[in-house]
Amino acid sequence: MTEAKRVQGGESTSDLVTSAHVGDNAELFRKIMQLHVPPRSKVADVTYGKGVFWRRVTPGTYDLLASDIELSAGEQDMFVRYRDGVDCRALPYEDESLDCVVLDPPYMEGFYRRAHEHRAGSGSHSAFRDAYADSSTYEAEDGAPKWHDAVTDLYLRAGLEARRVLREGGMLIVKCQDEVSANKQRLTHVEIITGYEDMGFYCKDLFVLVRSNAPGVSRLLRQVHARKSHSYFLVFERWKGKAKRPRSVCWSPERDAEQAREELEQPRRERAVAAEVEAAGDAVVEVTAGEQAVLPQVEMVAGGGSKKAAAKKTTAKKNASAKKKTAAKKKASVKKTAAKKKTAAKKKTAAKKTAAKKTATKKKTAAKKKTAAKKKTAAKKKTAAKKKAAAKKTAAKKKTAAKKKTAAKKKTAAKKKTAAKKTAAKKKTAAKKKTAAKKKTAAKKTAAKKKTAAKKKTAAKKKTAAKKKTAAKKKTAAKKKAAAKKKPAAKKKAAAKKKPAAKKKAAKKKAAKKKPAAKKKSAAKKKPAAKKKPRARKRA
Repeated sequence: MTEAKRVQGGESTSDLVTSAHVGDNAELFRKIMQLHVPPRSKVADVTYGKGVFWRRVTPGTYDLLASDIELSAGEQDMFVRYRDGVDCRALPYEDESLDCVVLDPPYMEGFYRRAHEHRAGSGSHSAFRDAYADSSTYEAEDGAPKWHDAVTDLYLRAGLEARRVLREGGMLIVKCQDEVSANKQRLTHVEIITGYEDMGFYCKDLFVLVRSNAPGVSRLLRQVHARKSHSYFLVFERWKGKAKRPRSVCWSPERDAEQAREELEQPRRERAVAAEVEAAGDAVVEVTAGEQAVLPQVEMVAGGGSKKAAAKKTTAKKNASAKKKTAAKKKASVKKTAAKKKTAAKKKTAAKKTAAKKTATKKKTAAKKKTAAKKKTAAKKKTAAKKKAAAKKTAAKKKTAAKKKTAAKKKTAAKKKTAAKKTAAKKKTAAKKKTAAKKKTAAKKTAAKKKTAAKKKTAAKKKTAAKKKTAAKKKTAAKKKAAAKKKPAAKKKAAAKKKPAAKKKAAKKKAAKKKPAAKKKSAAKKKPAAKKKPRARKRA
């Protein structure tokens, strides 16, 4: 029966997660999690800060435990369990209880300076201060490493704690960046890789994140090193199984320096002792060879039957035996001394290990106490800050209320002032109207008086004219009567002249009738308003 031919699976694609990425942390971190950490895994981000890494990871994909020494997450996610005041070097989780640990402490030595005014996190580094909770919380103990060594020390101690809480095959994702410290190039990612491999981790993957914008320097005298524009994501796996673990050539940063020196010197001491023993053995061999050179001569003399030669032979044998015995004693003494030195060295090494363990325990206890004290201090500060904030809020409310009250008073006063101005304007307008009405009324009265006076004058003129007419009529009648009485001849003469006289009388009557109208017309002309320009006389 023939076996079926194996057919290769898979498909052709260019949609791959590459080792170099230009952009921000959130997008690359999402790809790393998809590649190395399966969904529903229990993940502890022990330097959560503001949760920058998790902005593009779908909530609920992982069982996330977020903690930091000073957590500053804003709006909290319902799928995340938060813990504040947790040091990444002393985690509150059980042994081998997590599937993945994310570590991203401040990786610039400027964050670890003891003087607060000298710490990084201002100016061009303000983005780092915003990204992390508070760099000042990682205080260095007395006698602890300084500058860049403090950064490496924090990474290594956090790595040891991560190894404790990770299960076999668990993943440790570390963010770091190289730096120049004290004008010396420090390859942080190399130091972390060699240190973690010595702890039992396998560096499974490495990602390079390149910033999208160009870096700038405010004051540059002379550039000595290339400006760092990239950082690293290192993915470590806690090695499982009995297979040989791949590792780099390194010396453990976890071991004590003196212990390492002792281990280096021990073989050298052993080689020195062995050399002494070999030298003693060579001396014995030389004596034996001398004896062998003498014996033929002794035998030759003995063959001659000389007693003197026999005595010399016996003496030579005794001397050779004594020399052998002395050489054996020296060899035994050297071996005993070497054994004693070896035992003493072992005891010294064991004592140092015990002392180192005690020191580590003391340091751990002191760290726990310090952490507890810091927590207590942080809680007090937080409470004081809350009280201060509440007091500020109350003061702000009172100030706002006072401002509103003042503004309301000002508004009311302004309204009253405006109303008073309006009232005054109304009164002024009313007074003006009243004055105008009075003036108009007075003008009307004056006009009426003038009209009445004109009427009276006209009536008086008419009356006078009427009286004159009546008087003229009476005079005429009297004259007529007198004339009629005087002479009949005059009558005839009058009769003869009657016709022209009648005409004259009619003319006089007509003139008398016209005279009042002319007077009226003259009176109307005398009025100022009714004055008219005199008509130009026609030329003859």
